[in-house]
Amino acid sequence: MTLDECWENCEAMWKWIAEVWQPSDDIDDLKRKWLVEHGLSGIVGGCFFCEWNETVTLESCDGCPGKMVDPGFDCGNKQYHYVNRPVEFYNEIVRLNKIRLGQK
Repeated sequence: MTLDECWENCEAMWKWIAEVWQPSDDIDDLKRKWLVEHGLSGIVGGCFFCEWNETVTLESCDGCPGKMVDPGFDCGNKQYHYVNRPVEFYNEIVRLNKIRLGQK
């Protein structure tokens, strides 16, 4: 998987999650469902960024594509925590990808 494919898949998965998510939903179940439906069930932790990071380093999240754009990115950030605030998390992924691509 290329870095561009990582970002494309991540954004697509989180867009779908943001659209279907209900507060009673388990995020990991939604991620697994999307991954299975797209033939990508072997992704580390169900996360494209973690999958990419594992190809770079196994010891930290320093290779996380989100951190590569914004060193302050943290998927557990309370403002956009992926488990508790998936819509905000999707919006953060979109924001970071626009920066990465040089878009406004």
